[in-house]
Amino acid sequence: MSPDRLVGYALIAVPIFLSMTLHEYGHARMALAFGDRTALLMGRVTINPLAHLDLLGTICLFFGPIGWAKPVPVNPMNLEPKRLGDVCVSLAGIGMNLLLAGVALGGIHLLAATGVRIDRDPNGPVTAAGIAVLLLTLLLY
Repeated sequence: MSPDRLVGYALIAVPIFLSMTLHEYGHARMALAFGDRTALLMGRVTINPLAHLDLLGTICLFFGPIGWAKPVPVNPMNLEPKRLGDVCVSLAGIGMNLLLAGVALGGIHLLAATGVRIDRDPNGPVTAAGIAVLLLTLLLY
């Protein structure tokens, strides 16, 4: 396998793992902020990808059109206020994905503005834009 192909895989794998991890961390941290300690007690309020990645879901993500991480355990009865807490916990993962996509797009913009090549491929900016689109697509899961 050529080094360029490995770089290409890394350009896809790193944002996926980072997005999945931060997405689930967002749910867990928000649940904790609203008083639910379930995820904390199960070791899920962490940015360690191993705590969030599901083996089958990760394999499916790379070889199929869908994938998933382990859902964060949340007990809605522990949230205070319950309805607002439930809504905020649900939206926290999407918010993390939007934040990560914004950071990625900002980094791509800075690189392009300074004339730095994204990669050796003449379609480098297209590849970088594809990564940003991928991050925004992960909002759906």
